[in-house]
Amino acid sequence: MTCLSIIQSGAHSTARKTQAGQRATFGGYSPADLLKAYHLTAAAARKEHGKTVAITDAFADPRAAVDLARYRRMFHLPPCTVASGCLRIVNQKGNSEPLPIPDQTLPG
Repeated sequence: MTCLSIIQSGAHSTARKTQAGQRATFGGYSPADLLKAYHLTAAAARKEHGKTVAITDAFADPRAAVDLARYRRMFHLPPCTVASGCLRIVNQKGNSEPLPIPDQTLPG
């Protein structure tokens, strides 16, 4: 197991065209940024399977699946869902239940 953390310390945004052709600013990392940061460029070129990208959070994020779907649509990536087995949301023991309490600082 390896932990390669990225801490976003400054303003970073990627401009993408929306379906209406307008420029949209995305305040996060693009797939190319993540491939480079985690040294996955060669694996992606070989269509290698078996690489796992994990996000660790102290609380549950009830919008995680929705946010992932939005991100993948934005960058024209295939869906990654719980139903397909691509997305797993687990607790600190690797179990799907019980999940931690939701982050109370998230809006709405």
